[in-house]
Amino acid sequence: MERTQGPTTKTSLTLTKPVTVEFKFDDLEDYTDGFLIRVVHRALELVSFALRGGMVMEAPVKKGFLRGSIEEPVTLGTAHFGINIGAFYWEFIQFGTGLKGPKGRAYDIFPKTKKALRFVVGGQVVFAKFVKDHPGQKPNPFVDRAIDGLDQVVPGAVSQALEEAA
Repeated sequence: MERTQGPTTKTSLTLTKPVTVEFKFDDLEDYTDGFLIRVVHRALELVSFALRGGMVMEAPVKKGFLRGSIEEPVTLGTAHFGINIGAFYWEFIQFGTGLKGPKGRAYDIFPKTKKALRFVVGGQVVFAKFVKDHPGQKPNPFVDRAIDGLDQVVPGAVSQALEEAA
């Protein structure tokens, strides 16, 4: 997976992990091109809604903002759908940070609006002017888990699309 910046302030996700939807028809001569396009479009639409549902279910919850920011799929073309995630920090959760993330190095944390940082360690509230060499957060690949769950969805989506297009 790679991260890309979308046309708005929201971050978009481009999946490079293969998600294969295979269509098998006994006799293609029985179908017109328009029929096949409708079937493929509807099947991908159903799969994208299932992917969004999987992302919502797999997203970690602290206050619920990340889950609530995963939007409904939008049509980007005949065979393309997009799902926006409004929470800017989703990629830190998905890919990790610091030593445990893609950059692989520790980092310092400084307060942005207050004089000190406040956090809890072992049940005790701690205040600090800064944190040096924070090791980072390990990845929680909730999008990957949602994609992995599509294996059970695709056959039903194709069947439903065929029934609706007939």
